[in-house]
Amino acid sequence: MSVTVIGDNSTGVDYTGTDDTQIQSANPTIPGEGSSWEVTKYSSGVHISALIRLTGLSNIPSNAIIDDVTLSIYLEDAVGAGPHTISAYRLFRAWNETATWEAFTNGGGDIWGTNGALNTTTDRSSTVSGTTSVSTTPGYFNITGAQLIADVQAIVNSTNTNEGWILERTDGADDTTYRQFTASEGTDGQRPKLTVTWHLPSVYADDALLVIRKA
Repeated sequence: MSVTVIGDNSTGVDYTGTDDTQIQSANPTIPGEGSSWEVTKYSSGVHISALIRLTGLSNIPSNAIIDDVTLSIYLEDAVGAGPHTISAYRLFRAWNETATWEAFTNGGGDIWGTNGALNTTTDRSSTVSGTTSVSTTPGYFNITGAQLIADVQAIVNSTNTNEGWILERTDGADDTTYRQFTASEGTDGQRPKLTVTWHLPSVYADDALLVIRKA
C-alpha cells in the first residue's frame, strides 16, 4: 500500500500542483486568488466559497485502487464561536484561478450555470464528497468521505476530468462569523494538501483467476 501527499508545502509532500481561489457574492466579478481564502455565510449578501484542485493526482498510476483520501485545509483565522461544517462537492467546470462568483474563467465569457457554481447539472455535483467540522483553533482540518474516495478513483482512472472541488459552509443560517484558510500561495507548511492511500492490483490474484478459468 502506498501513500501519496499532494500539495505545495516545501516538505512532507510527494508531488506539487495546487489551484485554489475564492469566489464571493459581494464582489461577483472580482477574482479572489491570494494567500488565503474564506468559506463563510457572513450575511445574505456575503457568501464565500473556495475552489480547489490538486493537479498532482496525475502522478498516481491510472490502474491504482484508491483506499483512502483526506483533503487537509489549514485554518489561520476565525471570528465567531461554534463549529462550522464545511462540505466539498466535485466540480464539473474547467475553472482557473481567475474564477469569480459569476464566471469560472474571468473575462472569458465562461459563465457558471448558476452564480456561485450552484448549478448541480452543469457546475458541480449535488452529492457531498466529504465534510469537516471547523472550530476556531488554528491548524489543519481534514475533509473526508466515501464520495471523496470515489471522486479521486474516477480522476485517477480518467473516468472524470480533474476539476477539483468547491468548499462551502453547509451548517446553520447566515451570521457574522467566518473561517479563513491558508491558500497554496500562503505560508509554507500550512498550504492545502491531499493525502491519498492506494495500492495496485495483485498480479498473482489475476494469474490465479486465469488458471481457474482454464481448468
